[in-house]
Amino acid sequence: MKIKLVLAVACGALALNSAHAGIYFNETFFPSISGGNDGTTSATNVTGNTSGLNLASGSTLGLSLPGGFIIGGSFNYQSIKIAQAFTSTVQGSERSISATEFGPTLGYAMGGFHFLASYLVGGNMSTRDKQIDTAGTATSDDTTKSSSGSGFQAQIGCTFSIAGNLRFGPSIAYRNIKYNQREVTNNLTGVVSSALTNYTTKAANSGFSPMLTLIASF
Repeated sequence: MKIKLVLAVACGALALNSAHAGIYFNETFFPSISGGNDGTTSATNVTGNTSGLNLASGSTLGLSLPGGFIIGGSFNYQSIKIAQAFTSTVQGSERSISATEFGPTLGYAMGGFHFLASYLVGGNMSTRDKQIDTAGTATSDDTTKSSSGSGFQAQIGCTFSIAGNLRFGPSIAYRNIKYNQREVTNNLTGVVSSALTNYTTKAANSGFSPMLTLIASF
């Protein structure tokens, strides 16, 4: 549904400006893998290895108007997974976060420079926390779904021509989104342990992200 809305915004703008505009597509992404160990001061209290897999991506589709101005829509996806293996003496844990956002976008692109600003009109975030005992059995497993999110995002970068209408290069993005509601489910029982309710203090997801950007214009 969110992707369809982004496409509808871009296609509507295209219908109004097709005589003097080109198609603009911007894809940003940054995967990362992490690992480590908390260390130990006792031979009988060994901690498990920690591993992580993160992916952030964003897609913008719209029109390139005369003068270098961009109008369109954006869709973001973020996934974070962190796990610490259990051992015979230390409990383990798993945490996964996934988030999506979408909204209209305005920007400017000229030569290798680009700047995009998005108003994020919708967003959802799901956080799953799981605790595992020394025998490998889950002692707790809850998923918190945060919804009715809104906020903003800005991206600035510099790209270089790699082939035809394709450009590639680094960029940096800042996003800030806050969520109004949440629902908590106990995955061990399948029961909603906390029904959909408003946050007293809104949950937030924000920060700077270095990204790699691929741009196609036609």
